[in-house]
Amino acid sequence: MSMRDQQIRYGDGFLLVFALDNLNSFEKIQDFRKAIVNVKETIE
Repeated sequence: MSMRDQQIRYGDGFLLVFALDNLNSFEKIQDFRKAIVNVKETIE
């Protein structure tokens, strides 16, 4: 399990922030959201 997965596993809330003037940062948010959902689904 990666360090990021461990942080997600023990986190109770997540704030995903992106730059309005940077499309790449918005696209990366979707990757983080998918990772959060995947980790949280495996522990429930």
